Amino acid sequence: MYRLLIADDEALEREGLEWMIARMMPGVFEIIHAENGRVAIQRIEQYRPDIVLMDIQMPGINGLEALKQIRANHPTMKIVIVTAYDYFSYAREALLLGAKEYILKPAKRDHMIAFLQKLVEELEAEKHKRESELRMTEKLLQVMPIVENELALMLMLDRSKHTRIAELTALLNIDLISAWVIVIAWNEEEQSGLNKVALDKWMHSVTSFIKSRASCIISPMINQHCAIFMLEDEVGMPIVHKLGEIMDKQFGDGMVMGIGTLQSGVDGIRQSYREAYTCCSQVDYHANTRLRRYIDLYPDTIAIDSFAANQDEVTFLIGSIKQDREQQTLSVIDRVRQWIAEHYQEDLFMESVAELVHLSPYYFSKMFKQHVGVTFIDYLTEIRIQKAKEWIDEGLLSLKEICYEVGYRDPNYFSRVFKKVVGITPTEYKQSKAL
Repeated sequence: MYRLLIADDEALEREGLEWMIARMMPGVFEIIHAENGRVAIQRIEQYRPDIVLMDIQMPGINGLEALKQIRANHPTMKIVIVTAYDYFSYAREALLLGAKEYILKPAKRDHMIAFLQKLVEELEAEKHKRESELRMTEKLLQVMPIVENELALMLMLDRSKHTRIAELTALLNIDLISAWVIVIAWNEEEQSGLNKVALDKWMHSVTSFIKSRASCIISPMINQHCAIFMLEDEVGMPIVHKLGEIMDKQFGDGMVMGIGTLQSGVDGIRQSYREAYTCCSQVDYHANTRLRRYIDLYPDTIAIDSFAANQDEVTFLIGSIKQDREQQTLSVIDRVRQWIAEHYQEDLFMESVAELVHLSPYYFSKMFKQHVGVTFIDYLTEIRIQKAKEWIDEGLLSLKEICYEVGYRDPNYFSRVFKKVVGITPTEYKQSKAL
């Protein structure tokens, strides 16, 4: 139900409009009255109506002045002027102020109702648009951490394509012009008593702390370290020292930080990451200062990639990152397989399943075939036909019942799919089992 305010100094006019609207559009509006412009402005602030029917000549604040004030505070509110004054100057001013229509009294029923119905359709369309935008926002909020992780991993890997990185930065709405990198690493032996839950909790607090103070990209925890790509130079070292205090307070020994230099472009930012990672390998976990900057360790060295000097460590790190990404993918595939096993009898579409795991249909389709060996549709078909064969073997249901039981709605189509997969029709398969 929508709210409609009728502003007119004549009570009979207000009651007549209410009677006509309630009779022709029952249950659509909650109707509110206002006897002048001042009361109309007050009632609008109190009730926030969706539509306003406003007379012009009213005592005190007239309709046009009220319209001006209302539009200033509620620019999207739908206001219709209903007046006995057939003056071009009034009509022109009302429309310039944002009135949706200028209707002359006595208002013709058909015209008034038709226009109100049009406004209701506009309100419905706006409502659906807001709901759609809200759903999209919710989906983006769910997907953004995955996109950020993907981007961070690509910046950590030398072999990632710049075009893909550009796509991810566009999705995150960030400019990857320059950055400096913080790497936080922990010693597995020193932190042997630290479980994954505690680390995840700590990473969540770190993420909240940094993101509330600076624009950055944070990687997942991989091979006892994570990388923070700082996109703002002006935050400088204070945020690092504060982060170090949090780290020392919660974990003490066993965690160190390395700081890379400010670099430009994708390749430069990767260089900063390698610098920060190198710093971590140079820090004593038991030292009083477990923080090192690359520029302090190598003040006279220009563009020397000491990270790459230890090739075994580099190879191991890249392998760890790839393994972690592979595990994430396999986890998604396992979830999808489980979902199909539980819901194969329903109407399943690849798009809806891709949405379930927060992936685009294109990427999901490509990933599924790469790891399963067949397309999503072929896999679903195999599951359904295998279940159909099991039902036929049990002999408890008719072929038509089995058709519906395994997710098909057309017995003829089910028969064709069955023959394509098995080589014989369901009837022939049933007969072969009876022999």
